[in-house]
Amino acid sequence: MLTKLVERMRHVGIVTRLLRARTTYTSSDEQGIALLGTVLVLSLVMGLLLWGTLVMTRQSAISAYQINNDNQARTAALIGISALEQYAQQQYAPTASTSSSTGSGISNPFSSFLGGFLTNSTQTLPTSGPGAVAAYVPAGTNAATSITFSAPYMAATVSAVVTANTFSVSPSPNGTPGQIIIASQGASGSARATAVSVLAIKTVNNTPPQIQNKITLSGTATLKGNQFGGASIGATSGSTINNTPISGQPGKPYEIGSLKNITVVSSIPAVYPDGFKGYASIKLLYNNGNPEMIIPQTASYIQKNYGVAPGTYSYCTNMFGCYGNTASTAESAFKNLGISYAQGGSINRGQWTVSTPLTAFIYSDGDVSLTFQGTAYISVAAEGLVSTGATNGGGSTSNDLYPFAQYPDVCSMFENVCQQGQPIPDLEGFSISSNNGITLIHGTTIEGSIGSNGIIAYNGAGSITINGAVVAAGLNVSGASSLDLQGATKGSGLSSPNNIATFSGGTQLLYLQSLYWK
Repeated sequence: MLTKLVERMRHVGIVTRLLRARTTYTSSDEQGIALLGTVLVLSLVMGLLLWGTLVMTRQSAISAYQINNDNQARTAALIGISALEQYAQQQYAPTASTSSSTGSGISNPFSSFLGGFLTNSTQTLPTSGPGAVAAYVPAGTNAATSITFSAPYMAATVSAVVTANTFSVSPSPNGTPGQIIIASQGASGSARATAVSVLAIKTVNNTPPQIQNKITLSGTATLKGNQFGGASIGATSGSTINNTPISGQPGKPYEIGSLKNITVVSSIPAVYPDGFKGYASIKLLYNNGNPEMIIPQTASYIQKNYGVAPGTYSYCTNMFGCYGNTASTAESAFKNLGISYAQGGSINRGQWTVSTPLTAFIYSDGDVSLTFQGTAYISVAAEGLVSTGATNGGGSTSNDLYPFAQYPDVCSMFENVCQQGQPIPDLEGFSISSNNGITLIHGTTIEGSIGSNGIIAYNGAGSITINGAVVAAGLNVSGASSLDLQGATKGSGLSSPNNIATFSGGTQLLYLQSLYWK
């Protein structure tokens, strides 16, 4: 019995040791498998991380490249809109609107770019203003070019087109302004960007705050007789009055003898006659010795009032070219308007004489002499000399000249000088702007403002009345002539149209009214 019990205990011990050994071996196997699994998992994770990093790097490179292309495409689209906007502005008012105080125009910085940009053929414009924008910037006007720069780098193409134009060639009875819609697409690589913009008209009131006196002078003034009656005078430092130099601080009063209220100003307003081309209803041009008169399509009132249709009329200067229907029509046109031409002039670009009291806005690149008597609504911008009375500024006259834009209901007659059915404020007070002087003889009354880069001379023994401001490079009041200055342009609180005139033109501009991306 005892022997069997011992054998069973020995058997139990052997089994127990076997179970312990088996358990030990099992634990070691599981730990190895777990370690191997961990290594595999870590390897997979590291692989995934490496793959993800490579994908992200590739995507980042693609994204940066795409972003660069997107930006270049958008830039190109904006360049296309800017180019067509500049082109439309040239047709509306085909001169630079900015100028220096000496009247020298600053050329359009886009002119050379535009020259190679437009794909449609351009032509000499017989007019400007809304009529020209409607006639020569119609729907379908397009432009396309490649744009390449090395620094900063840019490689793109652009195609822009006018999709709509609501301006009218003929004057709009209610003065409703038009709009031009432009679509422009830029492309760079695979990127495409399309912008749609709307151009409209705005009026920039650039009345300079420096015009605070009845006379603003830069240069030399010779005053004789009973001239000013206490008129205030603003003069730039370095000017002289009666050979007495003007100096001092801007805004400080200065006196010379019996002349009082002289104030030193920092500058004078720009006088730039060329900027008024877009407002002219009659253009008198030298044309390289082949003088011509241009009446724009928008000035159809000229035909109604004077029997002269819009168009271009060459002035006959020699007997050999004065035959045929065209020459006969031109001769009748000049006769009906009382306009004649003579060679020479103060700047050798001819002298035009107006002997009829026209209702007109006249631009000339030569001289203009107003010899008629009576009342007229007429404004003149000329590169040469503007005079009243005889062609040499002598004799006497009796005329009363109102600014053209003050003519009753002028906007229904000639919308070039209007904005949203109302006369442009700067033009309501504008009478004369010249580059080479203004000569007025006694008996002349001007209801607006006058400005010149040359001498303004008052001749004769009678009275001359200016109901606006006077801006000049110099003054010369001769003999016992009396200059009666009623107007004074102020920096604020303007209450009379004749006090709002500027002399540089170009105040009405096309501008970007809205833009969106498609």
